Amino acid sequence: MLPGHGADAPDSVHLATWPAVDESARDDALVGQVDLVRRLVELGRSARTSAKVRTRQPLARAVVAAPGWTSLPATWSARWPTS
Repeated sequence: MLPGHGADAPDSVHLATWPAVDESARDDALVGQVDLVRRLVELGRSARTSAKVRTRQPLARAVVAAPGWTSLPATWSARWPTS
């Protein structure tokens, strides 16, 4: 037992049970947006691999066109200023 914790404290967080899922807290729009962004990242990485461009190598520009792109929050689809 850890100092400062009661006798009823679990032995380890790793032995604790998972909390029950609250389905009413699910935001289906957010889940769809995250799915879209994950897919775009997968496609971007695949394109980099095909072009033999390392992941850590910055791109001057990336053009993205996908259904749902305009519905993403502005912070997720920000356009960086060009110089």
